[in-house]
Amino acid sequence: MLKKPKKLLKEGMKEEGWDKLPQVTLTYNTSEEHKKIAEAVQEMLKKNLDVDVKLNNQEWGTYLDTTKQHNYQMARMGWIGVFVDPVVNLDYYLGDSPNNRTGWVDKKFDDLMEKSKVEQDQDKRYELLHQAEERLMDEMPFMPVYFYMNNYLTNTDFKDIAYYVNRYPYLKWAKKTN
Repeated sequence: MLKKPKKLLKEGMKEEGWDKLPQVTLTYNTSEEHKKIAEAVQEMLKKNLDVDVKLNNQEWGTYLDTTKQHNYQMARMGWIGVFVDPVVNLDYYLGDSPNNRTGWVDKKFDDLMEKSKVEQDQDKRYELLHQAEERLMDEMPFMPVYFYMNNYLTNTDFKDIAYYVNRYPYLKWAKKTN
């Protein structure tokens, strides 16, 4: 399982003309949870690829400036869609998106996304979005570590609670069943 990543690392180093990998730094914003994740990534890269990673913690404002300027090697980033549609997450990676802090720009991806925004046929629109997603996954300008999720425990004495994606339960219509 680790043969391919090790091979790609060696190929990349050769491509850059490196006999030894330069210092690698992972930047993250101040939070105990982000620190734990950064430490886990640090440990996995050391264990699996023998890559030493230095951690760089920054206060939120500094971190935003650093990532906006693309002044980092690796940085913790996250994104949560506000409604259920692939475009919410795919737009993040548009070449001219202010949210795209990866530095990745891909004309083919941008063109597919532009076509999807004017396509009136839903099936064709989703096909274009799927092609854009495939392009993004082929290029992979990021390293997924985890996915946000929320779990809620609801007392069975209540009904008509609305559960929306990426939102807290909405209690406006909740009623006690007893």
